[in-house]
This record gives sequence, C-alpha cells and structure tokens, in this order.
Amino acid sequence: MTGAIVETMRYPLLVLDGELRVVLANQAFLQDFKVSLQDTRGRLVYQLGNGQWDIPELRRLLEDILPNGSAFDDFEVTHDFTGLGRRVMLLNARRLLGSFPESAQVVLVIADVTERNRMLKELEDTSNELRRSNAELEQFAAVASHDLQEPLRMISGFVALFKRRSGEALDDQGQECMRQITSGTQRMTDMIGAILAFSRLGQHAPLESIDSSEPLRNALANLKRKIEAASATLTVDAMPRVTANGHLLGQVFQNLISNAVKFRSEERPAAIRISAVESDREVVFAIADNGIGMAEENFARAFQLFQRLNSATAYPGVGIGLATCKKIVEYHGGRIWVESTLDVGSTFRFSLPR
Repeated sequence: MTGAIVETMRYPLLVLDGELRVVLANQAFLQDFKVSLQDTRGRLVYQLGNGQWDIPELRRLLEDILPNGSAFDDFEVTHDFTGLGRRVMLLNARRLLGSFPESAQVVLVIADVTERNRMLKELEDTSNELRRSNAELEQFAAVASHDLQEPLRMISGFVALFKRRSGEALDDQGQECMRQITSGTQRMTDMIGAILAFSRLGQHAPLESIDSSEPLRNALANLKRKIEAASATLTVDAMPRVTANGHLLGQVFQNLISNAVKFRSEERPAAIRISAVESDREVVFAIADNGIGMAEENFARAFQLFQRLNSATAYPGVGIGLATCKKIVEYHGGRIWVESTLDVGSTFRFSLPR
C-alpha cells in the first residue's frame, strides 16, 4: 500500500530507514536522476549514482538538522550531476517515528527547480532590459521633441514676422499659404508633444482599488463643454470598483467619450452609453455610440499610432487617442477592442483584471 502511494507522487521521492538506506524509490526519482531500482534499493542514500548523492548539504540536512526536528521544507541544494549537469533542488524531509528508534524512517521529496529558476532569471533579465529600454526611449523622445520643436518654433516665428511686415501685401493665395504653414507647424508641434506624452504613459503609475465612477466623473467634467456643444445625450450605468490608476483610467474614459462625441452622425442626435459588466476574472467597460461607425477592416488599425481613418479637416486631432487607450489598458493587464457598423455606431470595450 505504501509503495502504491509513493508511486502516485509526481516529484522524486525516497523513503529511507533509520540508517539512511533506501527502502523505497518512486519511478519519478529513477527517471529524473537516471538510476535503476536495483542500484537504489537497500543502498545508503550517499552511495546512489556511484556516490553522486554524497552531497554535503544533504548530509547536513539528514544528520544535523532533521534529527532535531520532525520536518524540514524547501532546503535548497545545488549540485553538479554527471550526465545531468547542474541541478537546483528543494528538499522536503519528514521523520516518521516507529515503535523503536531504529525503526524510524525518513521521507525525502525532491523538487527540481532548475528550469523554474532559469525562467525566473530570464524573466528578471528581460524585465531589467525593458526598464532600460523604456528609460532610453523616454530620453530619446525628450531629446527628439526638443530638437524637432526648435526649427518649428523658428518657422512659426518667421511666419509671424512676415505676416506683420508684409501680410497686407499678400493676395488671397498668399494668405492661404501662410495659413497652411501656420496650421502645419502647429499640427507638427502637437504630434511631437503627443509622442513625448505617449512614451511616458504608465511609468511609475501605482495601481490601487478605486471606485471607477470617480475618474469617469472627472473625464465628463473635462468634456462638459464639448458634450453640450454637440447636444449629446449620455447614459451612465453603475460603475464598479476596480484595481487601477485613477488618472490613467480617467484618460481612457476621456479619450473614448471624446471620440464618441467627435465622430457623431449628422443624421441623428448623438447618444452615448457608458456601462460595465463584472465577472469573476475581470470588469469589461463599454462606451457605445450611434455615430458614423467604421468598417471591420479598420478595427485593428484604429489602435495604431497616427492612423487616421477619416479626414483631418473634418475630424481634427493627432491620431494618438486610441493608441494611448490601448497602452494604458495593457499596462493594467487588460485588453481593448471595438465592435462597429458603418453609419450605425461603435462600441469600444476594454477590460481590467479583478
């Protein structure tokens, strides 16, 4: 019966007698450490694998530590095995007392964490590399924005000076050229500022349990005049508590609601509904409108930087709002997507983990 129970263990397991000889060894031990049953049963644990188990840390556990207590957990041992290479093991031991001291047994369970430690090290290295890369990206964005804005400021200054001195002498075509130059430099300035802000999104932004209605209220307050100017009707359902950064969540709400107002249809009054659905794993927010909608082939493209789906003249902006939402939602460990039909409306949904 004991042998059957031992064989059900997926971790390598040994049962040792009072003299530390192997009474039982399960199949996992034999397979993982490339030893046979006949070379294992009845032998001193230190003799296993032609003496490869004569490990100082193992001796200390079995002869010094365990006799002073009935159990020991996660005793880490690192050892180089011939043919197997270096192994990092967590040893878990239990003393089973019998009727006589000499009948005591030791159960030794061995968890090989070599691969787990390797993956953790790779994950840590990747995380460090990402932090370094992000820092370099922010520094590059800051330097680039400064260097790019300098000639733009020079262009804007010379255009303003030219208009003051010679603007009245320009004909209609000349005036239009001046307007185009001024408008173009301003759009470029706005785009550079947007790139810099985008590069800094989510850095050192703490997450905490918050009432999501609070950042939503702030977003609606910022959009109050825009909503009133569009005569848009808003319906807001009950909002749940979530684990998020309030400022960043408010930015997502503001960008999505602003888009719903901007891309409204001229055929009907704008109507926007903000709702949330909770499950055990996540909260899914939805911002639904009855605006101009978009074609299905543009769903993924809509979340890319500077990807405009409509005329910049009719719908001004730098084309970074949805990319910003995507970056913020992914920083929280969530996802964002859109469901839309042309000339019917769009529903943008995003999830936040519970």
